[in-house]
Amino acid sequence: MKRIKRKITIGLFLIIGLVSLCVSFFNSGKENIQEHLNEALNKTIIVDFHRRELKEMRYTGKSLNKKVDRIKITSNEGPEYIIFEDSVEEYLAYQWATQYILAQIRPVNPDKFNTLFNEEISKKNIICRTGIIYRHKGDIQYSDKDSISYQKSIATQAVILDAKKTVTVQAWADCDRATIWKNGDKRITWLAVFYLIIATFVFSHSQAKQINTENVATNSPTVPTNVFLQKGIKVDEKERKIYINDQECITMDSGFKIMRLLIGNPKHFVSKEEIVRELWPVEINSTDKNILNNRINKHINTLRKALLNFPEYQIETEHGKGYRLLIPSNLTPYAP
Repeated sequence: MKRIKRKITIGLFLIIGLVSLCVSFFNSGKENIQEHLNEALNKTIIVDFHRRELKEMRYTGKSLNKKVDRIKITSNEGPEYIIFEDSVEEYLAYQWATQYILAQIRPVNPDKFNTLFNEEISKKNIICRTGIIYRHKGDIQYSDKDSISYQKSIATQAVILDAKKTVTVQAWADCDRATIWKNGDKRITWLAVFYLIIATFVFSHSQAKQINTENVATNSPTVPTNVFLQKGIKVDEKERKIYINDQECITMDSGFKIMRLLIGNPKHFVSKEEIVRELWPVEINSTDKNILNNRINKHINTLRKALLNFPEYQIETEHGKGYRLLIPSNLTPYAP
């Protein structure tokens, strides 16, 4: 049961980790595509602006590569000054002012703008269905008259085009999953590979440890349960208790395991190695031998104190051999 639970736990850990990495990779693909959309939109704005400007505007002023805080324009409402919150480059001031005028005499055509935008995004090897949302003073126009697709697509923020903030354009791209995956962050792919290597190592190590524990348990001496192993000594395997002359003697789990070894081998010495395999099988090769010996000595001393109420039963120690339980000579040892 423990082995099954361990496998389930490791399996869930592996699945959750992989799902998280897949979600992160997919989201990174969306983010990268959105970044490309922003770049393509900015380039398209410039191209579209110059095309409309050449057809309608006759600007003869020369850029002095200086910053200005206002610019004079002449629109359908007559001449006026547009004042900026902060000083801006003169070419930007001219562009924003011109966009304001063009919005009245030659506004952005969403379909033509979308064609230019799609060409730009295709240069990034992103082949998706695209669209444009054009807004001017509350009026909204959609490329191909599609006002639904953008809601489930990857979209840019609306970009303000003019000095008075009356005109904005927004782009979107409806990409399939394959395109999104193709644009995922490759660093996450390497992270997934590293994660799989670590997960495989942890799983293999856990399996090896489990097999080692099972082998130790298989090689450990076994004794019957809930029976008298020696006359006067009874082992209750279910409750993990030992009774001598119907009196409870040993209740600690570690003491129970050691006494079970001693009771099952009344004519032989139980070595320290056997005790270590029974109590701490996982630590056989990893814990210092002196530390394990000190633990054994403490448990043996505790058992001897527990046997003080039963003076006819004693634990004998012989250097180099181990420990043996001495029982009254008139009692007949259990013969399996």
